[in-house]
Amino acid sequence: MERERIKDFVEATHDPNRIHVDEDFARAAGFPSVIASGGMTLAWAGQYLTRLVGVRNVRRLSVQLRAPVFPGDVLRFGGTIAERRGDELDCEFTATNQDGRVAAKCQSTILVG
Repeated sequence: MERERIKDFVEATHDPNRIHVDEDFARAAGFPSVIASGGMTLAWAGQYLTRLVGVRNVRRLSVQLRAPVFPGDVLRFGGTIAERRGDELDCEFTATNQDGRVAAKCQSTILVG
């Protein structure tokens, strides 16, 4: 995750929280650096899922944020099929950083052919 992308995202979404762009403010709040907006993690989860199955096949997506994402973090997504109901699959997947820390737990329902 690049610091500039974090800044661009919070500006584009009008997120006024200084914790995303002000290093001193983030440290005073107890973080080692600025943190990415939770909306970015949600967007990446949606992008992962739609690239995997196509936007028309996504019926539901739920994301629980579990840990902050910092500049320099690399998120990897992966998961499993939890249940099949006819032409729908319930899936569970996570966004995990390079140190194995789970940044988000996700659940989705997708349509299969």
